[in-house]
Amino acid sequence: MLPPVFFMIAAAFTWGVTNPFLKKASTESLNQPKGEKPKTFMQNLYQLFTSWKYILTQLINWSGSVLFMFALGATDITTAVPVTNSLTFVITELTDTWVLKSQERKNKTSLYIGIALVLTGIAICQKA
Repeated sequence: MLPPVFFMIAAAFTWGVTNPFLKKASTESLNQPKGEKPKTFMQNLYQLFTSWKYILTQLINWSGSVLFMFALGATDITTAVPVTNSLTFVITELTDTWVLKSQERKNKTSLYIGIALVLTGIAICQKA
């Protein structure tokens, strides 16, 4: 069987990459022209669930939850949760910044320092 760290990294990667795409797909799907009557909750829900971009991205995101369950079954919850979640935040930020280019940062140094600190924390958790 694969080591638990594989499942943690795979889940984090799956969630981290799909999170910005979910945000983009849902905003595109629910975007309505100005002056148009606001839609009801059920109309918005219907519009989301008929958008193939949203549905496909959501299914891939849910597969990350399956990978995370494998990680939880093979390792301690006090290690799996912080490692997976913090790595998810790093991958989400990198995907949002580099792939979607939705956030233009004036100072990327703080981003890279934060990523380095998170990865250092993950390395410490894996050693313990």
